[in-house]
Amino acid sequence: MPASLRQAIVDNPGCAERYPDVEYQQLHQALAAHHQLPAAQILAGNGETESIFTLVHGLKPRRAMIVIPGFAEYRRALQTVDCEVVEYALRERDGWQLTDAILDALTPALDCLFLCTRTTHRPAAGAGPAGSHCAALPGAEHQPDPR
Repeated sequence: MPASLRQAIVDNPGCAERYPDVEYQQLHQALAAHHQLPAAQILAGNGETESIFTLVHGLKPRRAMIVIPGFAEYRRALQTVDCEVVEYALRERDGWQLTDAILDALTPALDCLFLCTRTTHRPAAGAGPAGSHCAALPGAEHQPDPR
């Protein structure tokens, strides 16, 4: 154990008695204030998987599209809320990048679309040509499903 950690524990024994805020309420409030947004629009989590599951359980989509190949947790999270998963496959001939062709696959029947890079550890230079259209997708503001 690093000496600095040992000393911090000795100097702050009361901190060990406080359980972390698993709902991230203080973090949500701080981020909301900093970004001048309602706290309800902030999602914080302990890593990608928790954030994906929290988002999916909040949205409760009935039909969602995922881009494949991709991180398997999107599908797993969607399956926990009995969501129909529609796949959009990237193509080798396009360099495994999104193209405007995805726009033809988007329909009003989709409640949710997960756009992500092909790998979780290497950010893409952008979402390709289709990325500029994402901001214009109707229904960008979510209203939770009451079911």
